[in-house]
Amino acid sequence: MTLRLNTFYKNRYKNLPKDWAFIRLGDLFIERKEKSTDITQYPLHSLLIDGGIVQKEERYERSFLQKDKENNEYRLVYPDDIVFNPMNLRFGAIAKSNVQFTVAVSAYYNVLSLKNKTNDIDFLIELLQSDFMVDLYDRLSIGSLIEKRRVHLSIFNDIIIPLPPEKEQRKISKILGAWSNAINYSENLVYAKQELKRGLMQQLLTGNVRFKEYSLSKEWDTLEFEKIATKSSKKFDPQSSTENLPCIELEHIEQETGRLLGHVSALEQKSIKNRFVAGQVLFGKLRPYLKKYTKPDFDGVCSSEVWVLSGRQGVCNNNFLFYLVQSHRFISISNVSSGSKMPRADWDYVAESVYPIPSLPEQIKIAHLLELVDKSILLLTEKLNNLRKQKAGLIQKLLVGQIRVKI
Repeated sequence: MTLRLNTFYKNRYKNLPKDWAFIRLGDLFIERKEKSTDITQYPLHSLLIDGGIVQKEERYERSFLQKDKENNEYRLVYPDDIVFNPMNLRFGAIAKSNVQFTVAVSAYYNVLSLKNKTNDIDFLIELLQSDFMVDLYDRLSIGSLIEKRRVHLSIFNDIIIPLPPEKEQRKISKILGAWSNAINYSENLVYAKQELKRGLMQQLLTGNVRFKEYSLSKEWDTLEFEKIATKSSKKFDPQSSTENLPCIELEHIEQETGRLLGHVSALEQKSIKNRFVAGQVLFGKLRPYLKKYTKPDFDGVCSSEVWVLSGRQGVCNNNFLFYLVQSHRFISISNVSSGSKMPRADWDYVAESVYPIPSLPEQIKIAHLLELVDKSILLLTEKLNNLRKQKAGLIQKLLVGQIRVKI
């Protein structure tokens, strides 16, 4: 271990309780080497950074999974085994199998089981997934290319962790498990509300479901998108302007939520930007499948890879337009794009696509309902993020003995 990592360890564990011990991961775990080709008996699973060990869908092309080149086999994973991806361990790709039966995974993964079952596996996975450990994996990863850096099993086995007495392990894992349950509950609430929004949009934006006061109104018009909205061509040159405006790049737009994550100064940029005013709709044309759209409440500039859209006066309200560009139909049409490595939505193709459009008062009513749903999603998401931060802070203290639990 390098001097830098030694200092890293000492700073982390300088006040470790006297009844805790340091132990190598290789002394805690043994590699499970069992393999099989029978994915009927052992369903094929994968490891997701955020989702843990999950079953592969039927449409997944199995030939892409790394197999044992000589025997053409998958690794077997038993309940409570630890699985990690050497390539993505530095991003947190490590999980305990919560599946109640034996499954198969890529032979590229490492599969580990506890040597001593008296140690608490739930405590250990909380520690192995902690921010501190993910940071350590990144420091220990090796490889000539950044994108190919990995943590080999031999490196993983040499990592030293602090281990409390067995009873304290179980008490800590029980406390953290309660937080995990609260987080899972909040995640389910957010997902349910997002599904509600998708269902409402599908019904409301197509006229399949209408508000009672408009149920007897005339049928909606069907218009080409270029007759519904316009694309602004106003530009901003940071090299010649002195106006210090906020600049929104694609990385500042959260995927599929419409939320802004930040912005930078326009005068610090070098390339030509698109201008927008408060209330206009921004839609990322580069890689439109990423679903990046937003509606800022301030004037500014944005990447040239972002369309600046406005509803045509008397035809389309901007709030309604914001939800129209989120619709499944608009996203699908935008993805009929040009370019393979850097796909971009084709404006000419999008402009000719057609959409049902209600009257302006009905548009405002629809947009208002969807805004209320968005606000409830935002509140639930903020609560979820707070729970995650609180748990992360608690983990940092519990897993090094800064906070002791009563046994």
